[in-house]
Formats: sequence, structure tokens, C-alpha cells
Amino acid sequence: MIITIAFLSSGFSDKGTWIIDSKSQLTIHGATNVNNFSCKIASSSGTDTLQYVKNYAACEIQFYRNRMSIPIRSFDCGSRQISKDFHNTLKSEIYPRLDIDFKSLQNLYVINDTFIAGVVDITLAGITARYTIRYWVTVKGNDTILLTGTHPVNFSDFKLKAPEKLSGLIKVKEVLNVEFNLLLRER
Repeated sequence: MIITIAFLSSGFSDKGTWIIDSKSQLTIHGATNVNNFSCKIASSSGTDTLQYVKNYAACEIQFYRNRMSIPIRSFDCGSRQISKDFHNTLKSEIYPRLDIDFKSLQNLYVINDTFIAGVVDITLAGITARYTIRYWVTVKGNDTILLTGTHPVNFSDFKLKAPEKLSGLIKVKEVLNVEFNLLLRER
């Protein structure tokens, strides 16, 4: 049975704040010519917030004070050496944080267990790129939702070079897939 939910209408107001719950996860999936790898943060700080306002004219939710900031060194790639290489590739010594600025969700009304588009700016290594992410929406309760989505990004989007090891014998592919699992709860 499909349940239509007026997004943010029951228990939510036209303006408000979501907390990005500490159970939220961000995973970056990549591949080399030899194998695949995944680098993830198993949880967020639980202190990042998204303040929103409904824009009825544009039929969207717009965010302000909207940043999720992640220390690059909190990404674990399952191996100390791969994690170190990943941190170095992302220039963590100079740019220690990955920032995700949430701009909007493209609909005021959604259906549970369906997709919704969201616009984000991702800042990495001092470069910002804008993406539209398709999120799968799961309503967890009156004041909590889960947004799950995966989107490809390129190293070159951030003026980074895909790394090579062993004199080019091992090459990381240009495309990475960023997987979002954002648990948002009303404050």
C-alpha cells in the first residue's frame, strides 16, 4: 500500500531544523584496475543541522545554515595504507574537511518509499561542485526520515588526479560513487 505523506506537514512546520542524526553514513566507492574499495564514515557527528523553509512557489524545500562538515581523516577504507593514500589524494593536510551544503529538495510532498531529487554543493580540496542527487525516501516516524542515494563524481570535478601506484601498474578509476544514508530528525 502506498501511503501519501505531506512532507513536513504533520508535526513539521513551514520553517524548521533537522538534525543529521549520528547514525547517518557516507561511503565513497571506487575501483582500480585490480580491485574495488570503499571508504566510509560509519557515523556523523550528530551535530550538523539543516534549517529549512518551504518555498511553495517553487514547490521545494530550501535549506539555509545547511552544511554537513566531515573530517577527511575520518574516512576508513578498510586498510591503513589505502586510507592514507585516500587522505593524501584528497589533500587532507591542506583541506582537512569535506563539506556538503544542502540546497533544496525538489518537492514539498513525497510518497513514502519513492524517490525525491535534492540539490547539494560538495566542497572538496577547495573546489565546489553542484550535484542533483536522487534520494530514496523512507519515513521512520512523524519526525524522522531516511534519505538514501548514490551519485557518481569524478576526481577531475575537484581538480584532483586519480592516483596511481607502483609506477602506474595500479590505477584508480576516475569515477567514484558517493553513497548517502542520511537520517534526519526534527529538532
